[in-house]
Amino acid sequence: MFKVLFITNVPAPYRVDFFSLLGKKCDLTILYEHSYSTERDAQWKGRLQEKTYHEIYLNAKIRIHHGDSFAPQVIKYLLRKYDLIVIGSHSSPTQKLAIEYMKFSGIPYAVNIDGVALPRGYKESWWKSCLKRHLYSGAEAYLVSGDVTKKYLMKYGISHEKIYIYPFSSVFDDEVLERIVTDEEKNALKQELDISEKYMVLSVGRFIQSKGYDLLLQAGHDIVGDTGVYIVGGHPTEEYLSLRERCKGKANFHFIEFKTREVLQKYYRASDVFVLPTRIDAWGLVVNEATAKGLPIISTDKCNAANEMLEDGVSGYILPSETIDGWADKINTLLEDDELRHHIAEESLGVAKQYTIERMVAVHLDIFAKIMEKREKSRGENI
Repeated sequence: MFKVLFITNVPAPYRVDFFSLLGKKCDLTILYEHSYSTERDAQWKGRLQEKTYHEIYLNAKIRIHHGDSFAPQVIKYLLRKYDLIVIGSHSSPTQKLAIEYMKFSGIPYAVNIDGVALPRGYKESWWKSCLKRHLYSGAEAYLVSGDVTKKYLMKYGISHEKIYIYPFSSVFDDEVLERIVTDEEKNALKQELDISEKYMVLSVGRFIQSKGYDLLLQAGHDIVGDTGVYIVGGHPTEEYLSLRERCKGKANFHFIEFKTREVLQKYYRASDVFVLPTRIDAWGLVVNEATAKGLPIISTDKCNAANEMLEDGVSGYILPSETIDGWADKINTLLEDDELRHHIAEESLGVAKQYTIERMVAVHLDIFAKIMEKREKSRGENI
């Protein structure tokens, strides 16, 4: 059984669930920088509370941004004996320090990157590019969520032979439906949730500029009538409330408080279409959750989950970010064409079965084994 140290910033729900299953398959220690993120509320919790792994909290006094911090005491944990040390956030000052120390000390390590988020038109200065080349170099392996992140690392000189892809997810096997929800079942759920409109379009995400909900609101003028657009995202700002008033059209926009995992599942199953108009998303786990409920998905080319999981026009639609063009048209097409909507829903559900936490754990274990095998082979060649 591998002895693994995984360093990350905070116990995010999707990470806790992943660690809980991974801890059953290896001797796992998780080193957290902090016990919580300042940008999340108390409902941000994972499904599994079973502790199958060792937990260490650095609780650094120097906090930089949300869960990131500077904690020099991380070094003492790097001196302990592990088969593999995995860095989970290369942007954190604490983990940058850990990387530099392991490079200097010759301690082998791997880097795990769930995704990268680059805004449209992003241009990088030469000094920042050089800094990233230095930071990314030195690991014996890189675990990434897909081809987008793989190509990103290769741009900085990382060999493709060192990069391993895993299916990133927040969804368990038993949360993936066996079949799509029928229209009759959706109608019953809509009644239970007090949803009066014929059609239901769902989005899940915080009311922040990067999620692009202002663009969705502007597209609302042209969305077919008797449609409710439900955005589950906590407290909307005055800006969004004002924009909703200015953009009133045929569709009704509803701003919903965050829901528990159980209640949110009902919103997913009741919905006809899922949308995520994000301007930038390193991944977008709500796409995983929506596919698990067999929803046709419309998102942007700046959502890595959409880019990796969906085939445009087959299991969903991928539109350019930063524009309202195409949103109403694609939403209306799916709502008004039952046969097309059901077909894309089936394709979406098929994708979900490839992206579960159980598969994520299995692939990670396989990658760990390959890393150890390569290391042993390299040692044998150097004797």
